[in-house]
Amino acid sequence: MFIFDTSATKRLIPMLINPVFMAELRSKTLGNPRFLLWTFSTCNAISIVLLIVLSSGYATHLGQNSVEYGAVIYQLGLTVLIAPGVCASSISEDVNSGNLLFIRMSRIGAFRYVMGKLYAGFIYIFFIMACSIPVIFSLNFLQDGRGGNLLPMIWLLASTSLCFICASLFFSSISKTSAGATAASYIFAFTITLGTLSVLLFADKLGEELMRNILMINPVAGGLRNTDRMFTDFLEGSFWQINVVFLIATSALLSILGAMKVGRLMSRRKA
Repeated sequence: MFIFDTSATKRLIPMLINPVFMAELRSKTLGNPRFLLWTFSTCNAISIVLLIVLSSGYATHLGQNSVEYGAVIYQLGLTVLIAPGVCASSISEDVNSGNLLFIRMSRIGAFRYVMGKLYAGFIYIFFIMACSIPVIFSLNFLQDGRGGNLLPMIWLLASTSLCFICASLFFSSISKTSAGATAASYIFAFTITLGTLSVLLFADKLGEELMRNILMINPVAGGLRNTDRMFTDFLEGSFWQINVVFLIATSALLSILGAMKVGRLMSRRKA
């Protein structure tokens, strides 16, 4: 099913193009222009409202710090709310529906299958991330000429999205139901973001080095530190780079584990 073109011509999809990626683009979620339009419009509207608050906040009681914190949390929070659910049910649905039987009879291996799912999910998230670009540019422009906020935030958003998509694919490969995979994906995402921030409640009992090691996995901490107004006492200015490296390494590990699990599922069905 995945390796054949579903258009009127019924042509074979070239093997240079990932057939799983093409099939995911035609799925109900990614292939529904109305759904994408409404999602993009909603996120864009929120970004416009945030830009208005951002513009007025510098001259009101909110203050520059509060507005910047809200902008950073919004950008990363939008990724946390959407990215874990994009691919959380893709592999488990293929297993339960029997589509994986068609995959194992083709020339598509387990790793290429997982990569096709990942590419499609990242393209969907790209449309959502595009809504944050005006906010990122505004923060970069309004930071008293300091600049330097644009590239770090783009890296943090991209690596965070990649990590959560890979996590959702991994949990989808080991879960028997879509609901279980979705729940596990969101638990993972909220543990990485909100869970690790809870160490700030125990700042008096925990040392700065331990807090730094825990916040190393938190992209929100890296984004807030990048404003040069928060966590400046125990986190260095390049802390966001540590976040990005950790998120990319975690993404690679989860992708490999997911591909290994899919490979075992294919081998089991061959028996």
